[in-house]
Amino acid sequence: MLLRIKDLKNVAPKERKVIIDIVEDCLADMPYIHDIQEQYIGIEGKWNTVLVKTPTESDLGGRFADKNKLLSFYGDMKIVSDSTEQISPN
Repeated sequence: MLLRIKDLKNVAPKERKVIIDIVEDCLADMPYIHDIQEQYIGIEGKWNTVLVKTPTESDLGGRFADKNKLLSFYGDMKIVSDSTEQISPN
């Protein structure tokens, strides 16, 4: 864990985007951080994701962030969907 904010609910949603700046400052002070090409930051509240910042997108409203924006962190992955089709062993 890099940073813990115990009472995020006491920070007004419109003021929460400052947390991203704080996290980026903390990361900048870490050794070898310059070797990392891309940073993906997600800030979780008690019940939901409240802030997201990626190299290409951000959701900094501070209330309900789209955590799907973080999926590109995992790269191209085959999407598995629920299917009623059964696969028989060879």
